Amino acid sequence: MENRTGQVYPLYLEEALNLILPQLSSMDIIVSTTGMASRELSDENIQDSLGIDFVKNRINELAGMLGVNRHGEAKRTITSLLNKINLETDLHKLGICTKDAGLHIENAVNPQRMQNNPKLVSKEDIRFLLKKIISSAK
Repeated sequence: MENRTGQVYPLYLEEALNLILPQLSSMDIIVSTTGMASRELSDENIQDSLGIDFVKNRINELAGMLGVNRHGEAKRTITSLLNKINLETDLHKLGICTKDAGLHIENAVNPQRMQNNPKLVSKEDIRFLLKKIISSAK
């Protein structure tokens, strides 16, 4: 796996977590500074009644339909397709990444509509994503 700066990592996040988590005890404290782990599917945040394995298989099927192996690659493929048909993917360029716009978006999220999302999405998750988008504009 290679990140944006060209560094190569031998494991994807999920693979690394699968190696590390079984080694931890209930007394261990984990600090995440990136927020990345909170976006992963787990038994605690899955809300699809068919379960985590079903959702992961469905995500893999969708990635396969795009001709890729990983969801990160799927994101890049979708972004590339949107760029090819001249659809803007940068919220800053659309003028909706101000702090006020972020608050409007956060308040506009309808929890009832989020029930069809396979992962439970909290207000904190939405705030994290909006802060990340807004801060990258600076």
